[in-house]
Amino acid sequence: MKEKLHCPRCKNKKIIDYGDTFDCPLCNLEFEKKDFELFDDESDILAIEEKVEIVKVLKTNSEKKNEHTNRILD
Repeated sequence: MKEKLHCPRCKNKKIIDYGDTFDCPLCNLEFEKKDFELFDDESDILAIEEKVEIVKVLKTNSEKKNEHTNRILD
């Protein structure tokens, strides 16, 4: 890793390490360590909670699209 891990949001260096992930006790967000290696710009790093919300939206949109497609085909 480029440097010691810290919260990409608030820059807090006091993190709670869980192995592959860590929490920021100030932001109350959990991040994956591998993202620090994947992205050069910290503003591109999403918290796990943010990733989950994106997946929920995509899943909901996909289900709505499938329902619409099924109605058209019926």
